Amino acid sequence: MTFNAQVFRVFIASPSDLTAERDAATDVINDCNAQHAAAEGVVLLPVRWETHARPQSGTRPQQAINDQLVSKSDILLGMFWTRVGTSTGVAESGTIEEFDQFVAASKPAFLYFSRRPIDPAWIDAKQHAKLKAFKKQTLTNALVGEFATIQSLKDQLLRNLTDQVRELKVDKPKRDRLEQRRRMTELFKLHKDENISPEEFAKFSEQMLGPKRSKAQTSDPIADSDEAGHAFQFEAGRVFRSEAGHPWRRSHGSIS
Repeated sequence: MTFNAQVFRVFIASPSDLTAERDAATDVINDCNAQHAAAEGVVLLPVRWETHARPQSGTRPQQAINDQLVSKSDILLGMFWTRVGTSTGVAESGTIEEFDQFVAASKPAFLYFSRRPIDPAWIDAKQHAKLKAFKKQTLTNALVGEFATIQSLKDQLLRNLTDQVRELKVDKPKRDRLEQRRRMTELFKLHKDENISPEEFAKFSEQMLGPKRSKAQTSDPIADSDEAGHAFQFEAGRVFRSEAGHPWRRSHGSIS
């Protein structure tokens, strides 16, 4: 059965020493979708640079990742263990630069530090020192998570993602109303600047969208089905309604 959903991209950020944790984060996102997508009307898409970034020339590698993935993602899951990663020329590492991008954009960014045991012989002293400095600085203005096992990480991620998605769902209609007003203002200014009369616009709208519904036709057969608890979609405005009857706008797409 199809359903309409808000789609949020979850960017998974970490240095190269957390391969198992990256896979665990992807598994948690998929599990979250399986458990809550239909009921909550929300789908999470795991985004990883190694699977989603495309080759691009003429720019810094990290800048390409920022443009292609980071800027288009909604939530960041950042993880560290023994190292910060390789310097990008802008930040100490790609993971730190990605985290900084999210913070600058006021988007949700979760950081987790691993306490998993490791053979001291595998530790890069310089990398570990940079990690300690970054963690110390971060703790002054952020609340972070810690985990000692993969299962502990999974439990935290599932709980934190569920809470965050519910907050984003509540905030989304408010942001959409502001965006709608902004677009209406731009449309009004365009009509005024181009001297487009209401009659001309009405004629163009009818050619593109078809004739307006007559006054006698006051009910919408699709909307009426909502009374029976079915979801419906008004494609022209990208407006959706859940089975509970609450409208929302799509974030990045709809899922069937």
